[in-house]
Amino acid sequence: MKEESNSKMDILVLGNSGCGKTTMVKALAGVENVLEEKKISIYESNVWPLRLIDTKGLETNLFDIFKRFLKVKKETNGKDIDVSEKGLEAVWLCVDGTSSVTFEKNINEMLKVIKGWKNIPVFVVITKSYSELERKVNVKLINKIFEDKKDTNFKKAIPVVALEYIINKDYTIVPFGLDDLCLETMNVFPECKKMNLNKKEKMQKVQLRCTAHASVVTASGIAATVAYLDKTNLGDLKVLVALEMGMTLLILKLYKIDYSEIIVKKLVGGDAISAVAKAIAGKFDPSQKVDAIVAGSVVFALGESVIAASEAISSGKLNIDHIQEYVTDKMKEYPIVNKISTFIENNKETLENANIEDLVKLLKKELTGGKTKKANA
Repeated sequence: MKEESNSKMDILVLGNSGCGKTTMVKALAGVENVLEEKKISIYESNVWPLRLIDTKGLETNLFDIFKRFLKVKKETNGKDIDVSEKGLEAVWLCVDGTSSVTFEKNINEMLKVIKGWKNIPVFVVITKSYSELERKVNVKLINKIFEDKKDTNFKKAIPVVALEYIINKDYTIVPFGLDDLCLETMNVFPECKKMNLNKKEKMQKVQLRCTAHASVVTASGIAATVAYLDKTNLGDLKVLVALEMGMTLLILKLYKIDYSEIIVKKLVGGDAISAVAKAIAGKFDPSQKVDAIVAGSVVFALGESVIAASEAISSGKLNIDHIQEYVTDKMKEYPIVNKISTFIENNKETLENANIEDLVKLLKKELTGGKTKKANA
């Protein structure tokens, strides 16, 4: 690989506002925003050897685009933006998978921006690819568009779903395709091609874990908000049970685990959840804010325990029939009671004056260790 200061592939990410490119970049688990600029944001992945240059939407004038790419050139340390050790290694052109009629128009506009970069590998990322039936159709459509673009080094069209997408209470589209996008991109980089299969598989596992973790953090925030807004007793909040069910099902689907509804109901209805909630809430006077923190914390502990169980099942270390006992033990081991109790005790005044949005932010920060969860491949 390159020297440590420049050991990642520099990837330029293009796309119109609203197409989902920034969501996708942030959903590449372990990605942290390391540099914010007016025109570009640069992210370095802690999972993949990628440095992602996320540009502002292309609905700006040509002068703004020109200024932006002068900045890109500076950030990639290249005299010319081209394939080289000092320049860009690949470009991702992002198109919205729910608007296939605009594919050709948007791709042509993006190709104008990189006109003259004939050697740079180009990948088309079909974001928001929620429909399994349309994924293959959209890939064929992209391939067709590039048939007569001989001056472009087009490599592949790749459908992705960056975040879970809820269709209804019974069906959710799970994240899809992020690891495929990263692995395909790495294959154009000679040093990455030499990387052994075990390391690539480990990266995929870390990506999966972080994607699941992001869903747990989101569910925790929703749980805290629901508990705060509902005036009934915390234990009577049926909507929290539905949320826990949905989160658990999502994690099992992500890990491609065959499950039964009975198993999921046992997980969500287990005594460990009630025990954790009572252990925290019992230390403080009842209040909406304490209920919110307890609800978010319990959902987080459950989610992280289900992730651990899913990894154990996937690796053959655990039989799914024993998942309830495994998750119960994990929740008991998880230091959530002392952690959150200390957090409430040390932040009473701050929490008392916080609105629900600030409270959720504080809770998420505490649960994730005060920063975006990192994972090293």
